[in-house]
Amino acid sequence: MAILSISIPTYNRVEQLKELVESILFIDTPDIEVVVTNNGCTDGTMAMLRGIDDLRLKVFTNDKPVPGYYNMILGLFNSNGKYVLIVMIVISYVLNDCLSLSNF
Repeated sequence: MAILSISIPTYNRVEQLKELVESILFIDTPDIEVVVTNNGCTDGTMAMLRGIDDLRLKVFTNDKPVPGYYNMILGLFNSNGKYVLIVMIVISYVLNDCLSLSNF
């Protein structure tokens, strides 16, 4: 059993998701798992995820989009780690955009 589950709810953010998942799986430890809950993506997300060959990656797909909070909860229920970290892709990119506009 993994110590840390990193749960990533997603909807049509294939490029950001690819970068995020690959950077997490680059960490060479069996103590983490990455749990992606695909909220009915239509942008090639599933094809990209199928191309990642790592047993620590678990993917769950909704047949059709559900409210974001529900997709996030599905990730929690499908995580097996002792601890769960939820990573929201949109937050990190919005924050980066805001920081670049503020001249920091």
